[in-house]
Amino acid sequence: MELVSERRTLPGGTGTSALRTVRAMTRTEAFVWLPVAAAEDLTPRQLRAYALIAFAQARGIALTEAELAAGLLHHSGQKAGQPISVTAASAVVDAVEAARWVTVQRRVGAQGRHRYVTTSLPRPVRTVAARRSLGLLKRL
Repeated sequence: MELVSERRTLPGGTGTSALRTVRAMTRTEAFVWLPVAAAEDLTPRQLRAYALIAFAQARGIALTEAELAAGLLHHSGQKAGQPISVTAASAVVDAVEAARWVTVQRRVGAQGRHRYVTTSLPRPVRTVAARRSLGLLKRL
C-alpha cells in the first residue's frame, strides 16, 4: 500500500489539513516494505534515506553518497525539488546510523564505496556505559 498525502488550504488561505488516500500496489511495481517503527522513530528526511537504502539493498544496488543525495530532495524553501548536498546526505545517514536503523560499513564495497545494511528493528544498546550515555539507564 502507498499512502498519498495532499495538503489542502481553505480558499481564504487559512487553515490547512491533509487529505490522505491509500493506493494498492500492483505486482509489477518496484517497492520495499518498511517497518512502522521506523516511521515513528525517524524524521521524514531520515525515513526517506532509510527507504532509499532499503530499496537499493533489496535490488542489490551499491549506492554512492552522491546517488543517495540525488534521491533526497528539499521539500520546502527556495530549493524545493532540488537534491540535497552530499554533505547533508552524509549527515542524514549518520543520524539514521546513530538511531541504529542502518549499519554503514565504510569503504568496504566496490571501488571504495560504503556498504549500507538496513535493519528491521534497531539493535538494543548492550553495554551499561552506552545505555547510560544515551539516557536509557537511570542512575541509582
